[in-house]
Amino acid sequence: MSTEIPESYKTGIQHIEELDLGAMTEWLRAELHEQVHVLAGQAYDYPVQAIVNHHPYLSPETQKRMANAIEVLILDWKQAANAWSDSAVQALLSLAAELPVPGAKSKLQSLVESQAFSNLAEYLRPAVLGAIATLSINDDRAFWKTLPDDYPKFAGMAFQVLTRISHEDALELLGRLPDDQQVIGSVARKLPDFVSQFEPEPQLQAVKLRQISEALASLPTGSAASLKLAIEEAGFKLGETPSLLAAQQKLKFREFLNAVVPTVHPVNTLDLEYAT
Repeated sequence: MSTEIPESYKTGIQHIEELDLGAMTEWLRAELHEQVHVLAGQAYDYPVQAIVNHHPYLSPETQKRMANAIEVLILDWKQAANAWSDSAVQALLSLAAELPVPGAKSKLQSLVESQAFSNLAEYLRPAVLGAIATLSINDDRAFWKTLPDDYPKFAGMAFQVLTRISHEDALELLGRLPDDQQVIGSVARKLPDFVSQFEPEPQLQAVKLRQISEALASLPTGSAASLKLAIEEAGFKLGETPSLLAAQQKLKFREFLNAVVPTVHPVNTLDLEYAT
């Protein structure tokens, strides 16, 4: 626990430290439903920011208890959604992401992968995915790679998360984006930032630009043109986009290799292109 607790926080910190798991869960429930506020803060701090502000001053044991309580509340919401207002749900998801509560991620991912997510109000779906995105690490790349298969409108979000946790998977998704103006616009805003992170290594950046060019060749002409323009307006030279035919031929060749290579005894080392 930090020894420099602000004077105005001391009463609230003491209150939280004395709560067991059950009491912590019920206090958080009341806070998130804005039925009670016991922590110091301005009106705009409630309910989430006031809790986030106090969190660093809690003992590790109490922080863990709070994380467990938030996980309990997520399960409660999944099982009894009608008992939760939309604002309370959004506050719960925001709190899980901002503290953060890593254990909340798998509980939210299982929701997305169930029929219940399709039944969820459309304006709550981005909040669920946003919390998962904040908590995502490299191990979550499979979740984001497959999300657009069931929910194409979130392909832009999936791409943005993958640019942070798995560059190669981001590039793979880039080549199969849906022909949707909102998705393409979302990716176009992120793509220059993705390229710019490789500026300290010019050779690597050149490789990524080539891979982007190849991915764009698989997209409809309008989508590819929009993304190419976004990159070039940011000062990067993409070069000529390979023809769609060439990309399809390369895909067929890779499929041929996948069928033949297992029957061939390996010689020397794997080509670097296939090792990345």
